[in-house]
Amino acid sequence: MSIVWVAREWFNNKDVAIHYVEKPSYGEPDFYRQTVSFNAFSDRGAAIFSEKLRNRQPTGRHFYWSSKEEYENELKIMASLNFRVRGLPVYNHKGMWEFYKAIGYDYKKKRYV
Repeated sequence: MSIVWVAREWFNNKDVAIHYVEKPSYGEPDFYRQTVSFNAFSDRGAAIFSEKLRNRQPTGRHFYWSSKEEYENELKIMASLNFRVRGLPVYNHKGMWEFYKAIGYDYKKKRYV
């Protein structure tokens, strides 16, 4: 059974897309490599975004990660508070490698192409 993570893609302080990324569960093939890659990607992105916040320039591309369950709970809370969630494009990816390809990220060089 796979684990599904949700990445809310932000660009210049605006939500632009939702990405559902299926990651292998413990014991499944490629679990370790995808988990290490996911952690490195999210940690690197958080460090870059934090530095931009310190400089008061939180622009550029950023991904806010949560589990599928956390994301669905956020949607329920926003709906209960009458916040409108505008229709964003939704993408489904079978693993981190497909996600990287879709967003134009070279995970070996650790940069966008």
